[in-house]
Amino acid sequence: MLRGIYISASGLKLQQSEIDITSHNIANVSTQGFKQSRLSATSFEKVLLMRVGPGKETAPLGQTSYGTQIAEQRTGFDQGPLESTRNLTDVALNGDGFLVADTDDGERYFRGGPLSVDSEGYLITRSGDKVLGEDGPLEVRSGQFDISPDGTVTVGDRRVGKLEIVDFEDSKMLVKEDTGYFKNEGSQETDPVAVVQQGYLEGANVDWAAEIARLFLDLRAYQLNQRALRVQEETLDNAINQVGKMR
Repeated sequence: MLRGIYISASGLKLQQSEIDITSHNIANVSTQGFKQSRLSATSFEKVLLMRVGPGKETAPLGQTSYGTQIAEQRTGFDQGPLESTRNLTDVALNGDGFLVADTDDGERYFRGGPLSVDSEGYLITRSGDKVLGEDGPLEVRSGQFDISPDGTVTVGDRRVGKLEIVDFEDSKMLVKEDTGYFKNEGSQETDPVAVVQQGYLEGANVDWAAEIARLFLDLRAYQLNQRALRVQEETLDNAINQVGKMR
């Protein structure tokens, strides 16, 4: 009986996490460059059930587990739709790769977005962090600049640098931060295949209709686990308080 309660409770916890992740995806359907998240689940380690006979002899009955748990939360790096803005300070990447920002916490990676020029003339992200080129922070000195598909930045006829664009062997080692940046947790860098598109923004790679359908399924699964838990609680209550009671 208690085993069933543990299993239902673990299912409730998992489904609550699924609901939170799906809701977060839906909330960011209009966020430029947002990458959706997914959870994968696995069962707890299996345990061996034994039967104890009248003479204390034992015999195996089989194996069981005590429910499910989150195996990992992963980010989907599928390409989002590219939207033309005709604003030359907007930058998007078409293909696999990341731009690099110099933050107070070290280098962070992002897929593009609205850029601007700070008071010192450096190209910065919307968070105010300097955008890195292959030779360091890019100093453009002017709000009028051009970026070629290979990332070369020019102001008029003057070449000021080239955007640093990187990619990684194992995307699972990229951790999504609340700022919208990604942190590399140790994956090796590889040559990117992305090209830069100036005057574009990458939309979220979230299918709104699919996420709404997933949310309904998550809620339904949560309700079923909740109902199963309630039935087992009532059965346990009857076993403790009613069975064997003299009438």
